[in-house]
Amino acid sequence: MNAKVKVEKLDVLMILLSTIQFPIVPNKVFVIYRYFIVVLELVRYKKEILKNKKLVMILSGYTVVLAYSTIINTYSITWVISALMQGMQYIVFFCVFSRFTKKHGSCEIVNLLISILGVLLLFTDSLMLVIPYNFFDADEFYWVGNKFLVSYYHCLLACLLYIKYNNSIKRIYSFVAMCYTIFVAACIHCTTGIIIAIVIVALMCAPKKLKLILQKPVVFISALTIENVLIWGTTSIFQTPIVVNLVTNIFHKSADMTGRARLYAVTLELVEKSPWWGYGHNTDVYRDLFGYGNAQNGLFHIVTQAGIVGAILYFCAVYVGIKKAKDDHTLRSYGLYMYIYGMLVGSAIEINLSTAFLLGVAVIYALNLNYQRRQMTAKK
Repeated sequence: MNAKVKVEKLDVLMILLSTIQFPIVPNKVFVIYRYFIVVLELVRYKKEILKNKKLVMILSGYTVVLAYSTIINTYSITWVISALMQGMQYIVFFCVFSRFTKKHGSCEIVNLLISILGVLLLFTDSLMLVIPYNFFDADEFYWVGNKFLVSYYHCLLACLLYIKYNNSIKRIYSFVAMCYTIFVAACIHCTTGIIIAIVIVALMCAPKKLKLILQKPVVFISALTIENVLIWGTTSIFQTPIVVNLVTNIFHKSADMTGRARLYAVTLELVEKSPWWGYGHNTDVYRDLFGYGNAQNGLFHIVTQAGIVGAILYFCAVYVGIKKAKDDHTLRSYGLYMYIYGMLVGSAIEINLSTAFLLGVAVIYALNLNYQRRQMTAKK
């Protein structure tokens, strides 16, 4: 392995580590590291930024809107910088992954991500055997983050394994990994993680025609819209007897969705008061009202932070990120489509359509872009 390849692999590792704050790392140290890596990679990958103009422009627009919303609501330069860095970090995801995939191929990026996540999660799970964690505590912090991040990264790893062993009998490894994910999520009492994993297992078993349909970005955006119409419409899906029975008797949660009903009730009022620009990055509007909480919904978390304008830009970027070439009828990256659909279902009750979700979108983008380049080269 030459030095250049090692550096490019290190770029992928560093950008992944910029999303995970280990419990032994002080918050200020992590923030400095994260900001440094984002700026460093933006400088190093400036040519890649120019090659992905459409996606970068959309994400830049979202970043500007988020920063603007933050300054008009908080008047805090610190929070504005944090908002800018988050948006730029998203841009870095796409540029780093797409360039690595272009130079070294789809298999290499998938294998590298599997190796990194595999080591991190193996260590995380091993610590659960020796450290007396309080698995009933929703605020418990594990090696890679809270119970939600532990579950999401396990799901992402299993979906990457699905891609690695595509069209192979070894794809069973992905199924086993997802069953293990359900087990881990159950141990740490993460209902959202269990739901996401079950959805992904179901999507593994989908017929080929459905799999091809699910890879269309318009289908994903439609599913996002329908899901939230059902949640926020006049007849909330969470109020139906079937869902109430599922929540109380299967998942053993309170009928008000562990306090979510109260938060949902005020979310639409907040959106009505500031529909276009929202309340800023990591808004305190819920904490000011209740002393805790957030929108507890993926889409409306983005709306309450960056408004309708920011949400439109954000999901336009997602649309571009998962769009395939017209002549691409393969299922090479379907494993990660399973991941984003699982996260979509989970977003009904959690704010999970941000970093962990966008990592999956960025890898899809890199894999699809690499396929398009190869097809163009073959035609020449």
